Amino acid sequence: MLQITTVRVAGVVAANVGVNDLRDIDLAANAGGVIALVGAWLILSAFEVIGGDHGAGSLGKRTVGLRIQAWPQHDGSSSLGERLWGRFILKLIILAIPLVNLICLIDMATREDHRAWYDQWAGTVVVKP
Repeated sequence: MLQITTVRVAGVVAANVGVNDLRDIDLAANAGGVIALVGAWLILSAFEVIGGDHGAGSLGKRTVGLRIQAWPQHDGSSSLGERLWGRFILKLIILAIPLVNLICLIDMATREDHRAWYDQWAGTVVVKP
């Protein structure tokens, strides 16, 4: 009998055909793929927190000419780097909870400045310079 077992590891779903027990999964054989996936995610996420002269932004934001910058009315109490790290961590938390993510998306779509909660709390804004 063919049995398919799925395992969720760090948000990645891995299917193993013919595994009867989760203890039979050879993690050492899959470690290279997991390390490569996590490494790629870390490298791509670094663009969100590494700001240049014109601000930071993911590869997608940079491709269309958008940048993350400090909100113009901020009080100057923290640097852009600190704000970007705060934005990144808040964004991960909000995106991890689907209902909160949906409410944040609706709020962002209805706001005049279109700033998400994590942008408001971190004092950042996405702009097209």
